[in-house]
Amino acid sequence: MLTVDYERLELHSGHKVLDLGCGFGRHAYESLRRGAEVIACDMALPELWRSQSNLCRNARSKRN
Repeated sequence: MLTVDYERLELHSGHKVLDLGCGFGRHAYESLRRGAEVIACDMALPELWRSQSNLCRNARSKRN
């Protein structure tokens, strides 16, 4: 499995990330957490649904 070095990417608020083949959204989540605007896509619909569910759940828990 490849690992993304987020420190090296220096993602900030206002950056845009396109996560193709996002799977369960691991990279999309971390990019969002660092302030980037993210579009995440995957051809496997069940993985995309799970990714969306996870991202929404994490967003709600951060607001509470």
